[in-house]
Amino acid sequence: MFVLLCFSAVLGLFGLRLPIRARSAAKKPTAAKNAQRTAPRSASAELAVTPSAPTFNADIAPILFARCASCHRPGQVAPFPLLTYADASRRARQIAIVTTSRYMPPWKPEPIQPELVNASHRRLTTHEIALLKAWANTGMREGDPKKLLPHPRFTDDWTRGKPDLIVTMPKPYTLTADTIDVYRSFVIPTVLSEDKWIQAVEFRPSNRRIVRDAVLYSDISGTARKLEAGSGAVGYSEFTAGMEPITNGSFTDWSPGTAPFLLPRGFAVRLPKGSDLVLQLRFRPDGRKETEQTQIGLYFAPRTSPTISSVKVPILTPAKLLLGTTELYLQPGKKATVTDAVILPCAVHLLKLAPHLHATGRTLTVKADLPDGSHRSLLTISDWDINWRESYVFAAPMLLPAGTKITFEATFNNTADNPRNPHSPPHRIGPSLECQEEMATLGLIVVPIHSADQSTLAKALQAMPHRPAIVETGAYIR
Repeated sequence: MFVLLCFSAVLGLFGLRLPIRARSAAKKPTAAKNAQRTAPRSASAELAVTPSAPTFNADIAPILFARCASCHRPGQVAPFPLLTYADASRRARQIAIVTTSRYMPPWKPEPIQPELVNASHRRLTTHEIALLKAWANTGMREGDPKKLLPHPRFTDDWTRGKPDLIVTMPKPYTLTADTIDVYRSFVIPTVLSEDKWIQAVEFRPSNRRIVRDAVLYSDISGTARKLEAGSGAVGYSEFTAGMEPITNGSFTDWSPGTAPFLLPRGFAVRLPKGSDLVLQLRFRPDGRKETEQTQIGLYFAPRTSPTISSVKVPILTPAKLLLGTTELYLQPGKKATVTDAVILPCAVHLLKLAPHLHATGRTLTVKADLPDGSHRSLLTISDWDINWRESYVFAAPMLLPAGTKITFEATFNNTADNPRNPHSPPHRIGPSLECQEEMATLGLIVVPIHSADQSTLAKALQAMPHRPAIVETGAYIR
């Protein structure tokens, strides 16, 4: 208990809190591209000899600029900057503790091949961790000013240049100070006079201190407008009523630290004319009254794109294979394991993995068993934390042949031993998108290798069962 209290106190000095009893900290965005170049990335960095007396200018600043500064700078989600010697030296010991434990930077997946986007600059090497620790223990020397790299440059402009269409929440939403996590949906008219084909989406929350997740949907029925009008307020609380996921979720979600995902060359997806966009946000209160008015940038495929035929139909469109369940119940004082699997009916490129567990989730694994008898690890998270939930994009699309079996397994701990359990004492947890309840899903964003297999994949999606196996008695599905 003493160790836990001491560690909690140290995190408090660092501007963080242990994520217990429904408390959480903010997720860390990735470093800017120009800062990424300053960080060691090669395998040799793991074997490098740690200087006996590292200095800020020569050894520590390159790490902070590449790994931390995108969040730890004014106007971003982190509670303090880490751009100068003064910033870092006053928190050197706390930095050493949270990096040694890998609490910071928040990158949960274990290393795999092919590498995930963000892995190379969100996961510290053992050499970098040793440098930060040695610097804190050897007097925090500043060093030769000539060895200090220029401060990283960040832009508040759109990452991929000016979007083809920029839309904004019509009215700002006010989040009160005395509340828990809030999910809210907002209708954003597009006024499109013709169908458009989307290749990328960029989210720009106006207040990154309180926005934790974002998902973009479309609605052609007018249902979302009626729900918002009936709420008598800005936005409405129903989760998915009247909404259809754009592109089956392939690039229309956001969390702090995620960069806009551009569909690979040759792909685009349809946004029907007259559609409303429906933006679902999860807010994390910060103890103050705050407002939010998100902007969204849409990037369209050019009319001359070779991926668009004369009738404006893309050759290939991403599909989402959804494993797991949203109808999960956990018994108090019990642990449980949920598994689900799918056998691919055709060869695909796997682009992205989107796991979704809540506060009692503890671990998850995704693996592929190939027809030739070989096995591949796709994702392993041994310390799941809802505060750092995000989607994971492969640096290069992963080719998986027809007949590949993909298995998803997630474990849950609804006991008093789980420090992240939001309920004390533990009680029965039911299905909900609210973080105090639970779910266990995995979205696999895939693209068929051959256009003729689009219909094959579509039929497989319709036929997929939605009752994964429960491997322990601490849970059941309605």
